[in-house]
Amino acid sequence: PIFSLESAQFNLCRLFKNQTNFNFGLDCHSKMTTPTFKSTFLGSKISFPFSSQIKILFTHLLKSGDEVRIVGGAVRDFLAGKKITDIVDIDLACQYPPEKTTTLLERRRIKVIASGIKYGTITAIIDGQQFQITTLRQDTKNFGRDCEVEFVDDYFEDARRRDFTINALSVDFSGRLYDYFGGFEDLKNQTVKFIGNAE
Repeated sequence: PIFSLESAQFNLCRLFKNQTNFNFGLDCHSKMTTPTFKSTFLGSKISFPFSSQIKILFTHLLKSGDEVRIVGGAVRDFLAGKKITDIVDIDLACQYPPEKTTTLLERRRIKVIASGIKYGTITAIIDGQQFQITTLRQDTKNFGRDCEVEFVDDYFEDARRRDFTINALSVDFSGRLYDYFGGFEDLKNQTVKFIGNAE
């Protein structure tokens, strides 16, 4: 992903505004082949407060149990102590292609916008609240701020394309926290680490 380190630092400073010893990005390292943990989720579950709208999405998209998860900043912010009411953007990752996700939701009369269909992203609107749902993907080519993506069915492959380890966390509907790159420990240690080569 293309991002500004300065803007990322600013946003993380706001998130951890009461912390003065946060280590920004100097420990850049590559963990591109194997997960940090032998298990792909932490031993205990977290009590992520699923809203009624999110429960509706999970109910309509889950079939065998792991087709959709909450990913990224919402999980990070919740673990960092933010109240769920203060978390504005709650994004989901899904194993389905965007067309199937759209069909499943529209059958239940949920409004769907093809907000970024080229990249696998649709926006579901429930009770006026918007949720971005993006198909699992990996980057195949990068063109400056643009890229070509390939849809996959592997959460690890999707997580490894993110910028920081603390942004690669995800949680399923049963509350299991998935952490492929040690982001939970980095969050506790107030350290920002890149996934892969920062250059």
